Amino acid sequence: MNLYSWLQGHAKERPGKVAIRFRDQEITFRELYRLTDALGTALRGAGVNRDDHVTLMLPNVPEFVLTYMATIGIGAGPDCDGQVLVTPDMLGLIPDFNPRFVKKYAQLADSVKQAVAQYADEVSAGQFPADEHSHK
Repeated sequence: MNLYSWLQGHAKERPGKVAIRFRDQEITFRELYRLTDALGTALRGAGVNRDDHVTLMLPNVPEFVLTYMATIGIGAGPDCDGQVLVTPDMLGLIPDFNPRFVKKYAQLADSVKQAVAQYADEVSAGQFPADEHSHK
């Protein structure tokens, strides 16, 4: 049984139960299945076929789950292992967070801290925004 089949079963057995809670949003199994099926149909219409390799890069939002399940549902991404690469992790924005499954392509935490501090200093000093930063 794949994840999409699991979703189909839950949509039939527990249609009104909440499948995803995100901030103030709740999506039931019925709605998740309906959205997943509709997106799968759209992906097929866009030319994504069974056994195609699909890359998903979305933030940690319900749309990621929806897109992931739709991809599995149409048979694309057969080698999907469910690994999620979160952009802040790969960019090294969170110091001292080093799970073994993340490859860091940069170490930007210090650069971001410096940039934010410089911005705050310039705003406080009245140096930013200046005339050259306006639409005049």
